[in-house]
Amino acid sequence: MITQELSSLDWELWYSDRTKWPVDRNIFLADAVLRIARMMVFPWHDEFVVAASADPAPLLPGPIDAFHPDGTPVDEVHRAWGPTLLRYMSTDEFEAARAVRDEPASWARLYEPDPEGGPPRPRHADREDGPLRISMQHWDQAAWQAAEIESFREAGCRALPHIARELARMAIEESLSFVARPIGGGEPVDLEPDDWLVDDPAARVASCTMNIDQPRSTIAAATHLIFVRPEGFEAAAWVHARRVPLALLDEGITAQDAGVLGPKPSSVWKALEDRAVREMRRHLLLNPTQYTRPDLRRVVGDVSETVFEKARDRIGREFPFIKEGGAPRGKDRRPPAGRLRLVDD
Repeated sequence: MITQELSSLDWELWYSDRTKWPVDRNIFLADAVLRIARMMVFPWHDEFVVAASADPAPLLPGPIDAFHPDGTPVDEVHRAWGPTLLRYMSTDEFEAARAVRDEPASWARLYEPDPEGGPPRPRHADREDGPLRISMQHWDQAAWQAAEIESFREAGCRALPHIARELARMAIEESLSFVARPIGGGEPVDLEPDDWLVDDPAARVASCTMNIDQPRSTIAAATHLIFVRPEGFEAAAWVHARRVPLALLDEGITAQDAGVLGPKPSSVWKALEDRAVREMRRHLLLNPTQYTRPDLRRVVGDVSETVFEKARDRIGREFPFIKEGGAPRGKDRRPPAGRLRLVDD
């Protein structure tokens, strides 16, 4: 199997508890993913990641369908849906939350210490939950919780493959630099862009690890933890996120539309310039005869004239021939000497 189901991946290990993250001067991959997600996806909640591995939640009937106008249960609805609803919020869980919120003193009456040192347990733990014991308030909260879990699960399943794929693209395009550190400690090694030519980038993002001897495999036994170099990280991530935003709302609102702020403009301009230089370099290596300003302008896309000219000046140091017989800044290059210009008779 080339790719694994998103729900089968272990998102809990690195994304449920930040205190488990390894300490390093570089940015741990899970940290980088969550930072990029806030720039790229709207709306974003870190809980989306772990929720992606939850089982799909059914659309439960609401309190209006489960209770008569006088507040008495609709028996057939409770018999059919009560056991499912209790899986999302048990009676004891509901009563404990209500006791703490509304009557803290009742906690001692409802719960007793666990003799084995575990969490407090209900004093009537031997009773079994029955569908008809569900109050209207309990039903409302449990149905809302199930709907929220399903909403978060769906959001995570949409967002995580997008984030993982774009993170891999940033690695391949060399917008970000990655290092790998041996699990258990050791000297980090630089990763090559081609190490991210993987079939299943979500699996790598979930595990935050790789096998250094099989760098393009996402199923080989892990040997190294993955980190991102912090230099220029925020700006490069912001620039890329603006190219490929993901809107989770039907209204199509992106992070930029919602006013999510990025790094300082000067950092963003530098990141745009660096990206333009990389794209010009890649283009000229493959197409050395296509070096005019219009050629290079098409390659770099939508950047300001100032960013384009700065990038062109920098790439001109590596490929000086692009300025031979050049023209004034902002103009196309004149034809080289000796080349005939064809005109209509």
